[in-house]
Amino acid sequence: MIAMKSSRVKAAIAAVALAVILAGIGYASVASSSYKSVSDLLEAKRTVKATVEADVVPIGRGVYTLILGDKVYTLEARGSYGVARDPAGEVYAVFLISDGKHTMLAFYDATDEYMAYQMGSGLSSSVVLSVTYEPGLTAILKTTDGDVQLPVVLVNSILKGCHTSYSQGAATVS
Repeated sequence: MIAMKSSRVKAAIAAVALAVILAGIGYASVASSSYKSVSDLLEAKRTVKATVEADVVPIGRGVYTLILGDKVYTLEARGSYGVARDPAGEVYAVFLISDGKHTMLAFYDATDEYMAYQMGSGLSSSVVLSVTYEPGLTAILKTTDGDVQLPVVLVNSILKGCHTSYSQGAATVS
């Protein structure tokens, strides 16, 4: 009888421990999946990977020059986004994201999705992105109205809000 009672106590303790562990895992996954704002990213002191939700700010229209690090890109601005090309022929989607307080330049390797960016009419008014932010990484956008220096976020994948002209699933970098 004592052995049976001891087994029940051990089973109850194991069940409680398992419930606590599962609750902890659930809380951690919910807490880590919350969206960051542009302002949240700019407060980071070291490189962070995050999911960011932001509004898309028009980049304008025309041919611009984009300087990112030591690379120079030709940028065809198409309203809500631009298509940047480096001298090697790689293609990047460039767009501006904002939380109403701060604006960042989003830089996405779109070589594999080049046709989507050629045919699309524009980005949605807001996006959800999986990003890597490196504090201090900035770009200079040389437009017809002058130069603009902006912090940069590297886009790993577009989770929501790609093109408005058709239904687009999540885009990823392999």
